[in-house]
Amino acid sequence: MNLMLLAIQATHAVNGATGGEHTPDGDHGDGTPHLQNVVGILAHVTRQEWLNDWMNVIYSWSLMLIILLFFALAARRLKGESGEKLKRNPDRKQLFIETLMGGLDNFVRDILGNHGRTYVPLVGTLFIYILSMNLFGLVPVLGHSPSSNLNITLSLALFVFITVQIHGMRSLGIKGYVKHFADLPEKPAPIQWIFAPLMMVLHLIGELAKPVSLSLRLFGNITGEDVLVAVFVMLVAFVPLQFFIYPIALLGSTIQALVFSLLTTVYILLMSHHDEH
Repeated sequence: MNLMLLAIQATHAVNGATGGEHTPDGDHGDGTPHLQNVVGILAHVTRQEWLNDWMNVIYSWSLMLIILLFFALAARRLKGESGEKLKRNPDRKQLFIETLMGGLDNFVRDILGNHGRTYVPLVGTLFIYILSMNLFGLVPVLGHSPSSNLNITLSLALFVFITVQIHGMRSLGIKGYVKHFADLPEKPAPIQWIFAPLMMVLHLIGELAKPVSLSLRLFGNITGEDVLVAVFVMLVAFVPLQFFIYPIALLGSTIQALVFSLLTTVYILLMSHHDEH
């Protein structure tokens, strides 16, 4: 969020110095600059303004298909036609996939334990998908980060929220699930019964705040990165100043995907039975 505020302040400074809201690389209609991309160019050339409204949907679904095709083809090549085991002398692609999957598996199991391996596909998919969305905005001309749209980040956060609640009901049972929100142990004392309604309200507020914080954190940081890159493009024409902040943007995009995945895993842990900790 601080990065976003810094970028917006820089935008206002540039606009003031240039005598107006000068956004040669495109904006979102609110004076906040964003780099132009292939969908925006196509919408301008064909005069199909609805493409701009559906830009985030187009990019998010396109990335889903790209990721799906990549891993489907990679998994197909890892095995022969008869389905024999993985190659004994793996190439770079196989090493990359094995390292990525092994790292995600260890990441989830270190937090949830061996029982948490069930959620490796969920957390792994979130990490890869969010990282891909974040990094795609740094690709010149083709790039746009769907995660810079609050609707996209909120939908991901709501999906995590619903998944966590379902896991809590399955892990704790309905009675245990209610006790969790009321902060009641197995054998509650009388004073704990008295404060149970208050604790339930506080826990509900905290639980509802989780998807809000998840979505706003991802949205704010990625939007800040996109705006900052656009501001550097605007500063000096024909001088690629934006490439100097690409390492920061790459690091920030990776961290945000990791934080989202980490918090998802922690939320599942908090809703798990104590024996699973």
